[in-house]
Amino acid sequence: MARRRFGALVVASATVVVAGAMAATVGATPSSAAATTAISYDTGRRSTPPHAGAPGPGPVARPETQTQTIRLEIRGGELTVEPRSLTVALSSDGDVLRGTIPAITVVDARGTLEGWHARVRMVDVVGVGSDGSTLRVPPGQVVLTPAEPSIVAGTPEGVAAGRPVRGRGNGTLLRAAPSTGGGTFVGGGTIEIERSADTVAATVTLAVAVG
Repeated sequence: MARRRFGALVVASATVVVAGAMAATVGATPSSAAATTAISYDTGRRSTPPHAGAPGPGPVARPETQTQTIRLEIRGGELTVEPRSLTVALSSDGDVLRGTIPAITVVDARGTLEGWHARVRMVDVVGVGSDGSTLRVPPGQVVLTPAEPSIVAGTPEGVAAGRPVRGRGNGTLLRAAPSTGGGTFVGGGTIEIERSADTVAATVTLAVAVG
């Protein structure tokens, strides 16, 4: 009888440990939001059967089962993106200058599945001439093309790359639709500049944010 009770308690404890491990996997950090979950389990407590040799026939004792409720408080983590700023070096590739955007990592450990957008903003674009001089790059010559994101943890449904962006404004590198996006995801892409005769290289500085 004691063995049944001990086994049930071990299962309940394992549930708590697994929940904590899942939060650590996606980089969860404590926040003010909390959710409380109730779990019922069988304690295995049963009534004592009649002793051997008990006088006279009598009613057979039926096993009695009791349940107890454990309440678990699970605190959600945060929505983060790293790095928040980066620099892309572009070099000559035929008629264009091309560079690869370094990988950015989005972690959504909130547990709310509200969806999100990881956006980039072109802070600065500098062209370099054949003589090493600094050249102005017209906004219309800059094109940012997001790449398909990769999944580190979570599910791919609802997570996609943003649309290509021309100019120096804001663009979405990767996004998650509402009811998706929990986990860890990596995005990237390329930047191209239509090459003029005097431009041999360029540098683009980006700011990154998620929300």
